[in-house]
Amino acid sequence: MPEEQRARGATLRTEGMPLGPLNKATLTTEPVEPSVRPSLKQRLCGGPDGSVEGRDETRERARALGISTPLYEPFPGVLPGHEDRARLHPTSAGFWQYFCPELGRGIGLAEVRAFLGYGREMYVRGPLAARWSEHPDYEAWLRWPVPLELDLPEPCPQPARELAAWIATFVGLRDARWPLDEPFVFGHDFAQAYTGLTADRVKAGKSWLERARVLHRRGTHGRAILWILEAQLHAATRQRSDTSQEQR
Repeated sequence: MPEEQRARGATLRTEGMPLGPLNKATLTTEPVEPSVRPSLKQRLCGGPDGSVEGRDETRERARALGISTPLYEPFPGVLPGHEDRARLHPTSAGFWQYFCPELGRGIGLAEVRAFLGYGREMYVRGPLAARWSEHPDYEAWLRWPVPLELDLPEPCPQPARELAAWIATFVGLRDARWPLDEPFVFGHDFAQAYTGLTADRVKAGKSWLERARVLHRRGTHGRAILWILEAQLHAATRQRSDTSQEQR
């Protein structure tokens, strides 16, 4: 990932967090699922009114992936170990794919982002593909996470602060069909790839957040641990309360 994109990601991760000696760190953001009607609350795409007129979303996603050339034109490969010239082309189904000779196949933009995160070729399908497709949309300013307020006891170590912000972003970017209090899998290898944090910082951050009761275990999914943020529980409670009042 280009250095300018790394810096931008770091700004987004810390945006909204108090820098002074406060007892509460907050992350306030708002997501978007492009396939969902703009009228749905907290699922807006593009501007505040849900409009993305005048913006080429594919162009913005490509820039977020480090591709600066116009669409259809060849460019230096952005994948680690794949320096040959590459191209972006739409498929007959309307999805854009990344092609380079070393891959020998076209891959979707979600797979490109996963490749960049893991540093190696990744086959992503189903929910995992959705999570990786949301990531470049977030970096391209096409999606915003649902607002989640993180209460981080002080002193909070930096690895825990960064990981908490990334987890809140990950949860908030999920599409509107997921309930706010739906548990999630955030495995060790995936966490490193998604956040850019080292293995030691992920491990230390997750351990601290669990001890501080910011992050809770909620059973397992196969061999993977299911997690939930305390902030999710609070947000879901507020959502149910608001819905109840609106129905009266």
